[in-house]
Amino acid sequence: MEKPKPARVLEVTPVAPRIDSLKVENALYERPAPGQFLMLWNGRDEKPMAPYAVERDIISIYVKRVGPFSESIREMEPGTLLGVRGPYGRGFDLSFQRPLLVGGGIGASPILYLASHLSLGGAKPDAFLGFNSTEDAICLDEFEDVSQVTFCTIDSSLGLPGMVTENLPSLEDFDCVYACGPEGMLVAVGKMAEKAGVECQLLVERYFKCGIGLCGSCQLGRHIVCKDGPVFFWRELRGTEFGRYGRDACGLRKPI
Repeated sequence: MEKPKPARVLEVTPVAPRIDSLKVENALYERPAPGQFLMLWNGRDEKPMAPYAVERDIISIYVKRVGPFSESIREMEPGTLLGVRGPYGRGFDLSFQRPLLVGGGIGASPILYLASHLSLGGAKPDAFLGFNSTEDAICLDEFEDVSQVTFCTIDSSLGLPGMVTENLPSLEDFDCVYACGPEGMLVAVGKMAEKAGVECQLLVERYFKCGIGLCGSCQLGRHIVCKDGPVFFWRELRGTEFGRYGRDACGLRKPI
């Protein structure tokens, strides 16, 4: 297994009540493709994270505070060393010409990285983002720079009212839907794309320990998510436990 490379924390900035923007030195030998992930090590534990921006010297990541690891990131001062390894996994297939991007909550982060990559060709892709409220929304200005973006909030405080899946345009106008967000949202998007006869790629979140397919803790049907994914076509997930069960730290199934 690759050893984590030491990288200095440059900045940790709160951007929402439970979300921080982490900027860390780019210690990678290889640039992550959209949809791939990194493993971050704080000296005690290691977690997968997907970047929202990668520059020559800086990697930017949104971190949602959900437990001891993410809380430790919040407390890091500039100059603190983090371990970084990767990139790992299968990213998005970028061969489609008429993409629709869909993000929900913290899942907007890797979708922003994808949008930035796609916009390098000159055309801004269509993107729909869903949040609970304006307070929870992230990377609004960044999305407006690289996409034709529509925002949706459940409390109607920003953009269109309701869930993002209630506000999507006709999927027949696109040749592939790319999505990242809560699993229920991903299932809904996958079913909508299937009904419209459109390809659909979903970035799946699971509990990763090793990140390279050795431990099996992220098994999903016959797939090992960290190695075979984390991006899957919807057709690869049909008939699996996706949308119904996840796995805990011991690898035991738990209802979603």
